[in-house]
Amino acid sequence: MIGSVPVFSWVRCTRGSRLFLWLALLIHGAGCGRSPSTSMLQERLREIASAKAHPQFVLRGEAETAPWKETQAFYRQRGFQPAWIKVGWFGGRRVRSEGAALLSCLRGAAQEGLNPSEYPIDELEQEFAKVRLSATPASDLAWLDAKLSYSFLEYAAHLHRGRVHPKRLSPAWQVARKTRELPAVLEGALARRNICEALMKLRPALPEYAALRQMLDVYRSIARQGGWPQVPDSHSLSRGDRGEAVHLLSTNLAMQGDLGSKPSREVFDEHLADAVKAFEARNGLPVDGVADPEMLSILNIPVAAVIRQIELNLERLRWLPEELGDRHLRVNIPEYRLRLIEHHRTVLEMRVVVGKKANPTPVFSDEMTYLTFNPFWNIPESIAVKETVPLLLKDDEYAAKHGIQVVLKGNEEEIMDPSDIGWEAATKDEKFPYLLRQRPGPGNALGKVKFMFPNQFNVYLHDTPSRHLFKEIERDYSHGCVRVEHPALLAEHLLREKPGWDVDRIKATMESDEGVSVTLPKPLPVHIVYWSVWIGENGKLQRRPDIYGLDSAQEQVSLKPALRQLSKQ
Repeated sequence: MIGSVPVFSWVRCTRGSRLFLWLALLIHGAGCGRSPSTSMLQERLREIASAKAHPQFVLRGEAETAPWKETQAFYRQRGFQPAWIKVGWFGGRRVRSEGAALLSCLRGAAQEGLNPSEYPIDELEQEFAKVRLSATPASDLAWLDAKLSYSFLEYAAHLHRGRVHPKRLSPAWQVARKTRELPAVLEGALARRNICEALMKLRPALPEYAALRQMLDVYRSIARQGGWPQVPDSHSLSRGDRGEAVHLLSTNLAMQGDLGSKPSREVFDEHLADAVKAFEARNGLPVDGVADPEMLSILNIPVAAVIRQIELNLERLRWLPEELGDRHLRVNIPEYRLRLIEHHRTVLEMRVVVGKKANPTPVFSDEMTYLTFNPFWNIPESIAVKETVPLLLKDDEYAAKHGIQVVLKGNEEEIMDPSDIGWEAATKDEKFPYLLRQRPGPGNALGKVKFMFPNQFNVYLHDTPSRHLFKEIERDYSHGCVRVEHPALLAEHLLREKPGWDVDRIKATMESDEGVSVTLPKPLPVHIVYWSVWIGENGKLQRRPDIYGLDSAQEQVSLKPALRQLSKQ
């Protein structure tokens, strides 16, 4: 009806023109609301999205439920209307062009260090061809719509939050909370028709991520050329040597970027020695310009293994907070190094000692709020029971020699005589009743200053009397805390905007035994990271040994077979 006049009667009044007939049908369709096909799709999508855990969406790892829940939220927010399937006025169906754009973006997942085969690209492409068939049931169309939304949200989650949860590698790995509403991102991408652009904006905006991502392309290019040659590593090569092994060495170093554009050579000359030094420096080896068996074994690591290491570290960068802070402190565990970063530039760096494999330094982000000069060391209970008490039993004078006080927990004002305590019985108690603490002084395990960022792990940065350890190449000796090489210099940088705390006062305070806590002018973000590869400020790929075996653990987690089942049952 148009008003109170039947449609076809109205058409006759207009001389039976085809143009008016089509116009009338369109007006009639508009007046009737959505087509039945659209309504059926909505009903099917309501059924799909209302299931708490649908068997068609069985996921791997712990991406487990998040993308599915986000898919459900996405459809609830849009009243269960289809997002990717377009239904015409006369029953025609097609996949919006954004569907093809999504598949194109998923095919490029390798550029982010992700595996395109984990996304159902081929399956979705095959289903696209069936959409126009009139016999295709509404339930199949609804499932295709849901799978496209799910695939977008899963890939979005992988880019934004990471593919796996770091706690699957280690319980001492803390992940940053990211609160981006991914269903809203999908809705906006469909509205603005910028699917890939919206997804790429979810990648970490960190310069470290962009640089490592670019380096991934460089090493994949080397892989396409067949990789670098293997150099015999049974004996050392040094200045003056010549022959085929030297030629292979120079070719390898040239392909890895350490020899620059200089041609391969068969004589180990000064240029080749410099290239060896460059390789040693960026791999954390002693820099002596001699290609010894240890250096050559690392040099011979296949390019495929380096590529995989880059991919694993790109994933770790996705676990970091979205913003590290214009000014922040970074400790990279495998590098045994601390850096103070200001506006993407290192203004201070030094060596550190980190936790040994049995007592690893945890990976997390927090904020440093104060530092304490001449601190007491409250010996952690595990160390007190396993290490300190046996020494007290062995030597009656141990406590006096090392400035250790014993107090009853809950009554820390009264210092007890260690010789009056039955230590063997105390260590068998379910709860160890004593607190052992070490007074400030030259032998204090925390040295003259500790830098505090209160956290669940009770880990902090501190000075140490064991200065000789900083000369070691591998510096994993602590019980988990991070010992810093130049604590006075670090304190100077952190307190430079604190009135009354100039270099002289810091030095005088550290030379005394007076315990003083100083609040920082403003909290400083601290990021303890585990990067076995990264891009140095010289633009070169830096690599370090996987001291805690976390590369291997992450690889095992990543290789667990996908349990995806997205096809209709």
